Amino acid sequence: MTNTIESSRAEVLRKAQNRADDLFQRVETNGLIRAGITESQLNEEIYKLAEMEFGIEKYWHKRIVRAGPNTLAPYEENPPDLTIAEDDIVFLDLGPVFEEWEADFGRTFVVGSDPVKRKLRDDIAKAFIEGKEYFRAASRHHRRGALPARAGPGGEIWLGIRRSDRRPPIGAIHARENSG
Repeated sequence: MTNTIESSRAEVLRKAQNRADDLFQRVETNGLIRAGITESQLNEEIYKLAEMEFGIEKYWHKRIVRAGPNTLAPYEENPPDLTIAEDDIVFLDLGPVFEEWEADFGRTFVVGSDPVKRKLRDDIAKAFIEGKEYFRAASRHHRRGALPARAGPGGEIWLGIRRSDRRPPIGAIHARENSG
């Protein structure tokens, strides 16, 4: 019975993750990320798109839309609203809630064609995939009782998707889905 519950839970989590991925793809294909608009304008456009096309009305945390030097600001800070410039790096960290499940996704985008910035974006995605595989392996190992307690009780490392009504264990913060 536990395996059936876990399989059902994993299915719902994957569905939320896939819908979040679809949202990020739609943001990109609709050309929302572009030079000449402010971070707050982009944030509002993403909010409207998410509500109209995906039915998203709730977010687990504040939506982060940062460009240029603001991409270096920590989550807790609220830097000044910048205008996105040509060849800027833009970082999005949403946290859409699908039904009762939160998909905490972040992605890095490049406006323009700067090859160094595009390589950086691609390298970030590759590093994330490697890190995700490490935490998946660690999570499997934990289920056999050997992962240190700092990974969180119950091995709750689920590609960064968790129930929206509670905070994750501290270990899961380091295993969240941050790009795709």
